[in-house]
Amino acid sequence: MFLKGFYCSPVTPDRLACHINFANFKCSELDFLNYLTLFKVYSSILAKAILTNVKIIIEIANMSKFGNEKKVILDSALSVDKSNTFIWLAKSFDPVILKISLWENHPPFHVPPRKINDEFCLFVAEGKCRMTVNQETRILEPGDCVLLPIYTEHSYTIAEDCEKLSFYIIHILFDNFNISPFKSFISPFQKLTNSETFLAELHDLTALSRRDFESASILLRYLLKNFITEKIIADEFILNEGKQYSRRIQAALRYIQHQFTASIGIRDIAEHINLKPARFRKIFGDEVGITPSKYLKQIRLFAAARELARYDDPLSVVAEKSGFSSENYLCLEFKRHYGMTPKDFRLRMRE
Repeated sequence: MFLKGFYCSPVTPDRLACHINFANFKCSELDFLNYLTLFKVYSSILAKAILTNVKIIIEIANMSKFGNEKKVILDSALSVDKSNTFIWLAKSFDPVILKISLWENHPPFHVPPRKINDEFCLFVAEGKCRMTVNQETRILEPGDCVLLPIYTEHSYTIAEDCEKLSFYIIHILFDNFNISPFKSFISPFQKLTNSETFLAELHDLTALSRRDFESASILLRYLLKNFITEKIIADEFILNEGKQYSRRIQAALRYIQHQFTASIGIRDIAEHINLKPARFRKIFGDEVGITPSKYLKQIRLFAAARELARYDDPLSVVAEKSGFSSENYLCLEFKRHYGMTPKDFRLRMRE
């Protein structure tokens, strides 16, 4: 039926009657209601079509020159703690590689319980190793490894049913001996994710160290970073930044780290944090666990060990760079701490 005199302007259906010329309009009330219903239906369809077209236009506008692609935002994919651990690994993990070596052993072979003055890593390549760490004993097979913080008691031997045992050993020093990253592993006993590739790379770096130790050390640091990255992802490495000290002791530790090469003593450190020497010794001992003099000496000894492992400078230069007043004093304290002279230590690292 044709509605003469009906026109449609932007109005709502309930106001439709206001726009009808009833003088020229000829239809029954029932027809009018039917048309009103149809109007509502078509209006709804039209509105949906418009919205659909708008969405399509928006999608087309968002397309790149390659097609329908969308960048995925991962702002909340990592927890704050895990993000901070990755940042620490990227910016702060810079160990000094003292030595890397491959050992082949046959019965009888046994290393008795001991504590050593560096971080210790052992990666089994062949056979079975019976390893004990802090009274926990495990049998390590190829692809298994152990990473121990400084002064951790351990012993190891060839397993009873094994005729040949091969493993790689890495000795490491970190800048802050009081906070060892190896303490952040949930267990000192670990397993390589891709043992065949890792051990092959370790084999080549061990060989390279005989020709260019510094280059081998750089590449080994990358290898260890990749290993720790895998453990962070697997939640097997949770960064332990050590004990939280008071602000004054933190300031004292920073001062020692930055000034240990200079001729500083306890009085200088105490004055830096506005404490009397006696009071400073008491607070430092209570929080750190050792005297400030011993801590300063250990920082200097570790610095000397790093210099000896990396460079061929004369001992007089090593003493100066590490804060010792003389070559003789360095040799005396170094042998007391490491059980060997600086010269023997350097030779051992290069063997």
